[in-house]
Amino acid sequence: MSSFFARVGLVALLASFAGAVYALPATPEGAARIASSLQKYLGSKEGVVSVVPNGAVYDVTVDFAPLVSQLDLPDAALTISPQHLQITDQGGGLWGVKQDEPFRYEINAPGVKISISARSNKGEGTFDEKVGWLSQWSSDMVDLRTVQKYDEPSTPAQTDTDYSFA
Repeated sequence: MSSFFARVGLVALLASFAGAVYALPATPEGAARIASSLQKYLGSKEGVVSVVPNGAVYDVTVDFAPLVSQLDLPDAALTISPQHLQITDQGGGLWGVKQDEPFRYEINAPGVKISISARSNKGEGTFDEKVGWLSQWSSDMVDLRTVQKYDEPSTPAQTDTDYSFA
């Protein structure tokens, strides 16, 4: 399961960045290339990655629900909000990536409940295929909140934490 979270983290990091002004026109071939690249990290499960050419940008949706449904999580639930990106082909293996949306992750299991959310997650940067990572980035989150509740049934101990950052 740790490799799953590593993949989620990679996509979340990629999703938090956005691209430069210059962009080549979006094409079906470019959409297939982006989908293939994301599927290297996420697998080819139907419904996880969607890439649609839209003028000069590619509208990308990464929905983790089909991946989560494959996990063996008895008595537990993991929810990750879909991530929506706009990707631009800047040529030469450079891709601008942009995101502007709220997000929420939740884990509910016996004795454990964790949620991480932000009212706004905006980012922009450039993904460089030669490096296989982001060559530049900036990110802004508004109202980041982490709530954790641990209730161990075998003891009277209970822990509640609530962190908020404007």
